[in-house]
Amino acid sequence: MTLQKVSFLGALGLVSLAFIWLVSPFLMPVFWAATLAIVFNPAQSFIEQRLKGRATPAALLTLLLIVATVIVPTMLLFSAVASEASLLYVRIQNGQFDPNEILTWVQIQLPAVSGYLADIGVNINDVRANVSRFAVTGSQFIGSLALTVGQNAVNFTAMFFLMLYLLFFFLRDGKTILEALIYALPLGDERERALFAKFAEVSRATIKGTLLIGVVQGTLGGLMFYFVGIEAAVFWGVMMMVLSLLPVVGASLVWAPAALIMFING
Repeated sequence: MTLQKVSFLGALGLVSLAFIWLVSPFLMPVFWAATLAIVFNPAQSFIEQRLKGRATPAALLTLLLIVATVIVPTMLLFSAVASEASLLYVRIQNGQFDPNEILTWVQIQLPAVSGYLADIGVNINDVRANVSRFAVTGSQFIGSLALTVGQNAVNFTAMFFLMLYLLFFFLRDGKTILEALIYALPLGDERERALFAKFAEVSRATIKGTLLIGVVQGTLGGLMFYFVGIEAAVFWGVMMMVLSLLPVVGASLVWAPAALIMFING
């Protein structure tokens, strides 16, 4: 390898590192803009066909669709969850809500279970302490997260509008950007097109499937909690939505203890 090639590769590496360092504060807006553009690309293509190939109005309408169906509901949900998490934290601190009721009931009503847990080395008192710590820490974390977002409102707003700005151009010029990437990458155009097409297909299927399952389980669980009178139903619904990503147990980590507590209380 000649000195000229070594110098070129070294300069290219330095420029690449400098570029990554410059864009690192904006990686999250870029990531979410690219993700939403991939998921809503079929909607963008459909609207563009209806508008006879006018890409700019189609991208604007798709962007408004994303704001109305994804962004605004997510913000409202986050606001409700933060509010309920703060109230739940206060109730736990005041002793109005005790997540350890189920463990106390197990100790009294099911001594065989307590004995089995002791035989396998599980200390019920340690479990009780961990449950209380987890409940306080979890609700406190969500409340502090909302406070952090509020304190960094200017930065959050700037990143939000940057994401919308990037999303508009990803929707409108997605094909052009993709062709530029295919031209720049050294894997062969046909192979790269197949790779990007498969990546987009798998990403859309995974995101839609995961979100659909989570939204259905969280919504049904939250409504069930609301109708039976359990407080912070929105908070627990979102927890079930997130936990639905876990295999086997999933949302039952929330609704099963709640059902058992209600059974204990009659």
